Amino acid sequence: MTRRAGFTLFEVMVAMVVTGVVALLAYGTARAGIDTNERLERYRTNVEAQAIVRALLLDALRHPAEGGGTTMNDTLFVIDDQTSRSGLPVDAVRFYSRGVVPPLGASAYWAVTLAPTEAGIRLLATPVGTGDVAPVDALLTAVHGLNARALSRTADTLWSDRWDVAGRVPAAVAIEFLTEQGTPAAPALVVHAALERVH
Repeated sequence: MTRRAGFTLFEVMVAMVVTGVVALLAYGTARAGIDTNERLERYRTNVEAQAIVRALLLDALRHPAEGGGTTMNDTLFVIDDQTSRSGLPVDAVRFYSRGVVPPLGASAYWAVTLAPTEAGIRLLATPVGTGDVAPVDALLTAVHGLNARALSRTADTLWSDRWDVAGRVPAAVAIEFLTEQGTPAAPALVVHAALERVH
């Protein structure tokens, strides 16, 4: 009896199926690793952006421009209390500041706006009266809702959802950053203005 050389058709088909399964497993593992890396990079970018925006807001809110080179009839701090169609708070906060750390340094007054957009919450800080300083523009893509409240400089300890008192800034501001589902995207930011103490 002679021994034949080569493979049968069945053996070749089994080898191809096993090779295909191994290739699919290797591809699935590599794709899962790439997806995980992309998700981690997006998360890291969002966390870093939130930290930068929180630091800028903390500084800007602690150093509001009371008087600020403008007349006392000007509105220096505004909270527009708004809600989206889905019921998500989408407040807008606009104020003047004289922050002390870069980039909102003490050399100029800044018009600061924190407001929702379709892409997320946007922080825009523009220098007032000077053209040699670039504006600060940051977008928090993981944050879609904003709930802001202000505390008056009176003995009344009630927080208000709106603020537009001419020539006055609140004693404190609380800002909640929310996801599309209305859950906290980050811890709330509660800031007391450094200009004067609460009565």
